Amino acid sequence: MTGKIILLNEADSVYSFERQLEWARMLEERYSDEKKALASSLFSWADEFSQTEIYHNLLKKSLNKDYGLQVFGHYWGHEIPYNCIPNCWSRLHLKTDGSFVYGAGYRSHGTSTRFLLKTPNELKDKLCYEYLREFAKKINSLEVYAYMYANINASTIKRKV
Repeated sequence: MTGKIILLNEADSVYSFERQLEWARMLEERYSDEKKALASSLFSWADEFSQTEIYHNLLKKSLNKDYGLQVFGHYWGHEIPYNCIPNCWSRLHLKTDGSFVYGAGYRSHGTSTRFLLKTPNELKDKLCYEYLREFAKKINSLEVYAYMYANINASTIKRKV
């Protein structure tokens, strides 16, 4: 009897994953025009912000200057479905030239995926709609700036310890 319950749960799990994947693909298709516009506006923001004194001052205080200033963090944005299992994380860094570096990993195992995003088309093609939408919401609500300051303060504390 226990074997049947396990099988049923496994079947439910597979069915649930397939439905989630189907839903995520539908979202990507439905919002493809909006995703293109989001990618373009995110790059416009990046180009402007990366030229400001605020950006350069924060970058000087940043722990990892090689990838730029960390501007956003969330679940994985490079895979569908983007609502991945807990402990998946990603970071988006803004470089001085206005491009992004995306890095992702699992738990404390370090970064397993990293790539450069130099154009709005690359951003659109390599990251999910929901991820870009969340990032844009953080910028529009100005939370992105609090996020950057919090990460700088956390890295400063780590250096002192």
